Amino acid sequence: MYFNSRAEAGRIIAQKLEGYEYKNCTIVALSRGAVLIGAQIAVKLHCNMMMLMTENINLPGEPTPIAAMADANTMTYNHAYSDGEIEELSMEYFNYIEQQRLETIHRLHTLMDASGQVNKDLLRHHVIIVVSDGLSTGLSLDVASDYLKPIKINKLIAVCPVVTPQALDRMRLFADEVHCLNVTDNFIDTDHYYDDNTIPEKDGIYKIIRDISLNWERPDPTKIKAPKTATESKSSKPSTKASTKASSKEDDEPAGKLQVKHDSKEDDKAEDKPETEKSKTKSSTKIYVKEEKRTDASMEGIMLIRH
Repeated sequence: MYFNSRAEAGRIIAQKLEGYEYKNCTIVALSRGAVLIGAQIAVKLHCNMMMLMTENINLPGEPTPIAAMADANTMTYNHAYSDGEIEELSMEYFNYIEQQRLETIHRLHTLMDASGQVNKDLLRHHVIIVVSDGLSTGLSLDVASDYLKPIKINKLIAVCPVVTPQALDRMRLFADEVHCLNVTDNFIDTDHYYDDNTIPEKDGIYKIIRDISLNWERPDPTKIKAPKTATESKSSKPSTKASTKASSKEDDEPAGKLQVKHDSKEDDKAEDKPETEKSKTKSSTKIYVKEEKRTDASMEGIMLIRH
């Protein structure tokens, strides 16, 4: 299976991961080419992206790298070699490996930019999606595994468009979930499987990482529930509270209580009137007796109110 570009492969994989949309996810790209794939996934899932720079260390005459370095100064040996072979080669080429290690560290620190460095705070308690553009041995996955081991994450997903069966086995051991589009026995070269192999230089790659949030897809309104407004939530509550308060006040009042209401306006006017009119005004005071069933004994206790 071949792809027009890394961006096309990224869009295909992003469709497979749409279940993680709007979740706490972080993309970790393992190379500059992987950034182009991871950018399409980050746009779809609305998540951040960063790059874990890795570089292989090769021995003279050996096509398979013996180890790989990450920008965090961690070196991981290639599991394609047996433990005995690694021990023998590391002793035989000790000075050469140490020299290559120091040179690789310096080169990675020169290439790295602050905007592209891995921020561990964005990895903790997140779903981590590790992205590669092609895996032949899975050595870069082992480097990422050593780097992520001390960080507590929720889930680890590995994605790669083109892998070998050996690399696929490493992916299954490395991650909780695996997505790949093409498994080939005769892996030639990563660029072989893409028609367009245009990869931006360092500045262009870091600009993609910095501006990833500006290119997020607009959210689908059908997938997002509109929250209740403050006015809607407040309008429904006071009526119930008022009714409960009113009912509680009525319940608290004792049976047979007399409620006397005075018309204040009429009392003020009565002060300026003659005695005859004042008496009329006072007599107009209204007496309300709460209508409740009373026994004969309670009726005898009712007193008349005179003014």
